[in-house]
Amino acid sequence: MTGSILCVSAKPVPEIIEFNDILAVCSSNNDHYFHHNEHCTKKKSKSVNSSSILDISNIKSCYSFEIHYVTAELPKCKVVTIKFCHSDLSIVTRWIDTLRQRIERVTNRPKSLLVFVNPFSGRKRGLEIYEKFVEPLFRLISVRVTLVTTQRTNHSYDYIMENGWHNVDGIVSVGGDGTFLEMMNGVIARTAKKSNVDLDDSRVRIPPPAVRIGVIPAGSTDAIAYSLHGTADIQTAVIHIISGDYMRTDVCSVHTEKKFLCCFIGLISYGYLGDVIKNSANLRWMGPMRYDCVGSYIFEVYKAKPTETD
Repeated sequence: MTGSILCVSAKPVPEIIEFNDILAVCSSNNDHYFHHNEHCTKKKSKSVNSSSILDISNIKSCYSFEIHYVTAELPKCKVVTIKFCHSDLSIVTRWIDTLRQRIERVTNRPKSLLVFVNPFSGRKRGLEIYEKFVEPLFRLISVRVTLVTTQRTNHSYDYIMENGWHNVDGIVSVGGDGTFLEMMNGVIARTAKKSNVDLDDSRVRIPPPAVRIGVIPAGSTDAIAYSLHGTADIQTAVIHIISGDYMRTDVCSVHTEKKFLCCFIGLISYGYLGDVIKNSANLRWMGPMRYDCVGSYIFEVYKAKPTETD
């Protein structure tokens, strides 16, 4: 594509930005007035696809667009925005249209999501985290969101069992490990029900769900997010979801002799740690501190539990 275009950035930008790393291309407000400064010279600016750089010292107004792309310093990711401008609106429009078409061809990103937010998880910041960190990135890539704010234990499980998921590309939890596991068990149970699979039979093969699920950490420990992403960074989790990244993971089921109990990933505990988690459930108002307090108490009164393994 021909046409010189100017990159305006106060910080160094990469020579090449991969299409897979671009999240969105957005038009900016038109007719911006730019004063010539040291960051807008040919020496300091970088171009996309080796297009030539314009000196804007004589440009009084121009049309602009922004590229929002992902940069990674593993395990964390972040979104960076750079602006490009040109005096000809048709050139800017062609760049926007061409970049959007190319991004569509090389990515498989969600267009719609079912999102469960637990306002009571962790330090009770679930809704704040969603509104401040999650929703802006969803809006950036124009993903449609069906938002459910959970009000009780197993709310997400019951919602999924009753309503299923229709016309969504993924299901996401904003909360802690328990919030994610409730949602995951709802997806698994709904899938088994539709496939006429009896989960109480420990010998059956549980069918894998046909929908992707994701976790955005907003809990006390966020061990599952750590396991999947290598970090409990919120923006990193959102970026993985909106970028269409996925990871296959093993899921374990727990049965009594005759009944299915649940599925889990990460950790299942019996004994001391299990008692700590169980007795902490009614102390969520304390936040993460509840684990320290209950752990100290259980340590003092703990009695060994009989266990047999095959």
